[in-house]
Parts: sequence; C-alpha cells; structure tokens
Amino acid sequence: MAEPGTNRVDGGTQRVPHPYTQRQTMISTTIMIKRLEGLLDTDDLSDWEQSFVRSVAERMHAGQVTKLTGSQVEKLDQIHSKHFG
Repeated sequence: MAEPGTNRVDGGTQRVPHPYTQRQTMISTTIMIKRLEGLLDTDDLSDWEQSFVRSVAERMHAGQVTKLTGSQVEKLDQIHSKHFG
C-alpha cells in the first residue's frame, strides 16, 4: 500500500520537492528519462551521461523500463536531480 500522500507510478518512482509546497511528490522513471532525453545532443550532459540516457531511453521505448537495475535507477535519479533538482 502506498504511503499517504504518495502515488505509485508505473516504471518506478522518486521523491522530488514539489515546487509550490516543498512537499515531496513522486515522479516516475519514465518521466525522468523523457526529461533527460530533452537534454540529449546539448552541452548539458557529459558524454557518459549522454550514452547512459540513450541506453535507458532505448529500453523505455522498447517497453523494458521496469527491467532497469536498482543501480541504473539510482544513477538516473542522480543525473535527473543534477539537471532538474
């Protein structure tokens, strides 16, 4: 059962501060990947980050986002927080 005030989102979740209330809200792994895809081919992501985001995006588009490892989701969270945190 989900914690009160949170939602379980398909593809995994992450807590991020809500911009208006400082409450923590949930964001799906899929949304993190889509946001980071918008930074591909820019100077915002390092070469390694570009490669990583491309790799997880390919898995997302193949319907395999739920097969990401815990380490991959943690790294995705770190990159997302760096650029959107």
